[in-house]
Amino acid sequence: MRRAIAAVALSAVAATATGCAVDSTSEPAPPESLEWHECAAELGEAGLLCASVTVPLDWNVAETGTPWNEHHGETIDLALSKRPADSGDSERYALLNPGGPGASGLSVPANAEALLGTQVTEHFNLVGFDPRGIGSSAGISCQVSLATVIPGEASEFEELMSTKRSEAQQCEADNPQLGYVDTASAARDIDVIRQALGTEKISWYGWSYGTQLGATFAELFPDAVESMVLDAMYDHSRPMPDLIDEQTAAREAGFDSFAQWCDGSHDCAVAGDTAATWDDVVAAADSRPLPAEDAQPGSPHHVNSAAIADATAALLASPTVTWPMLGEAIASASEGDGSLFANMLAADDAVASMVAVRCLDWPVDDQLSDFASIAQRAEAASVEFPRFGAHAYWYYAGECLQWPHAATNPPEPYAIDEDVSILIVGGHGDPATPFTWAQTAAEAIDGASLLTFTGDGHGGSVNSECVREQTASFLLGKRADIATSCA
Repeated sequence: MRRAIAAVALSAVAATATGCAVDSTSEPAPPESLEWHECAAELGEAGLLCASVTVPLDWNVAETGTPWNEHHGETIDLALSKRPADSGDSERYALLNPGGPGASGLSVPANAEALLGTQVTEHFNLVGFDPRGIGSSAGISCQVSLATVIPGEASEFEELMSTKRSEAQQCEADNPQLGYVDTASAARDIDVIRQALGTEKISWYGWSYGTQLGATFAELFPDAVESMVLDAMYDHSRPMPDLIDEQTAAREAGFDSFAQWCDGSHDCAVAGDTAATWDDVVAAADSRPLPAEDAQPGSPHHVNSAAIADATAALLASPTVTWPMLGEAIASASEGDGSLFANMLAADDAVASMVAVRCLDWPVDDQLSDFASIAQRAEAASVEFPRFGAHAYWYYAGECLQWPHAATNPPEPYAIDEDVSILIVGGHGDPATPFTWAQTAAEAIDGASLLTFTGDGHGGSVNSECVREQTASFLLGKRADIATSCA
């Protein structure tokens, strides 16, 4: 659903091997300084500079104590972008990550005013990058579909698993870096970027999955953090199935907020009762998938009820941007055209990257590994969460059950030094990362501050001027007056 922006072509060398947990005690030799040059295409037009930095494919090659860049191990190149500070003389760096996993970060500095405000762009050199396995950083390239399939019986489930197994095997054959894109390895890469920048400390703004990546970096390298904002917090402390119900509840609440807005807004294309119209569309698509003849290339040609739920979940992210799009999709589908929903489900490399990272970060749950167990959990969830409950569990089933690599970076509570300056932003109306996840992280990370966003949408800074102002103040070191709540 999120498309990577591949604007810089960099080579990547990968070796066939099995991913392992990162040894946080092994230290690389300092990388060479970066050679910045004008970016190509759209990034260059936005005034960004580009560079690359080399990191080991497998961080465990340094277990012997030999620095990895003297170990003759396989390496990959990470793509970086930079927006120099508007002041022209700043030595402070802030790295930005837009989440996913699977989203490219190269273009993010170009739009930083809208995300962080002009004070941050004035005083920080802003660095975007594609984490390993994403976009221009040894990006994974294969066709992995995340359109949810809800099997009606065990034989249909086995057919689904066979399809997923074939997809995964082909993806592994074409992408030997597949087992090395876990978040812990990506966090180790960030410290190589820091060293290449020639700075002792960096600041960090991470949104959605970018919070997990940032928090992992802070755990591994607490002395390298100047300040860190984690907006729309991921909870990587518990198994994935434990989080599904919480996320589904947030999604149901997010849909209710959208429907209430749509019923009373001239900016929404749905005529009449929004929730009832959506329910009717889903029921119709459950009986007979809707055609999507005008969908973009790579999108499905038809959408069933599960596909509509998938696309709807993605379109709940922003009241100002995606809610009107969702209204248009519902209105169009009510007239028999599923193209706008189908456009959200195109199979692309960003989807493959997301699956690869998540499957290395969350082990398959033994209690959710066959048709009977998943069907039982899905049925129970559909009673409590009628719109998204069953869909959530079958989505999970299609993700990692047949993935060729077991998890190497399993969930555990963050153990971050209390002296690290961290601001966690959690939203009561966030449909993707529930507020409880932010609370859990804030309780686990000693010294972290929690900023509550009371509005709707996924992420605070993208949906609230107040959150943007507080984020900027925190990054700039003005922490004494940071608010605890923003609308």
